[in-house]
Amino acid sequence: MEFKRLKYFLAVAEELHLGRAATRLDMAQPPLSRQIAALEADLGVQLFDRSRSQIRLTQAGLVLQDHARQILSRLDAAYRETRLGGTGGGGRLRIAFVGSASHGVLPTLIKSYRSFYPNVELALSAMNNAELSHALIARDIDVAVARPALNDDEFRRELLCREKLILALPDNSHLASCPRSALPIWPIRSLSFTHADPAPAMPIWCWRFARVKASNRPSWN
Repeated sequence: MEFKRLKYFLAVAEELHLGRAATRLDMAQPPLSRQIAALEADLGVQLFDRSRSQIRLTQAGLVLQDHARQILSRLDAAYRETRLGGTGGGGRLRIAFVGSASHGVLPTLIKSYRSFYPNVELALSAMNNAELSHALIARDIDVAVARPALNDDEFRRELLCREKLILALPDNSHLASCPRSALPIWPIRSLSFTHADPAPAMPIWCWRFARVKASNRPSWN
């Protein structure tokens, strides 16, 4: 069954008049009549009752009318979504991010993206850096927002923003009395970091910042 014949049939079924249906389809009436006759021959049933002054749908015609509407509607939706997906205006984008990114620039970026691409479905999930790396390699996600950056040549990286790294200390710390501008880096090497993450990105980040050698790498609990 050809889609164009379904389109012709639906026009006649809705207009119940060959002349009006032909005008709606921008075609002559005789070719339209031949297309309807060919469709009936393919199906082996009569779709229209032509015995009266006005065309009426038979029971078979009523059944086909319902299906034709659904088929053509889905075909039109598939056409639109395919074009949108091909131009980046539709489809599904899977974004995973480290938990701390949800309080930074990411919400603003997501809001802006949705305003430009309202037809794109965004699937958001939180992961740690190790999980982000594995998910990208497995192609389970399309975009990863990581802290620190994922060091893998397989990934293409883009810098989203630069943020200050702040060291918060209790009042009784021996470092609390140091001026901010004169806070020495070397004492940070002896700090112990506490975390609940199986892949502690923040301690690693602090470790890199303090330029600690591998043999003197801080411990985290």
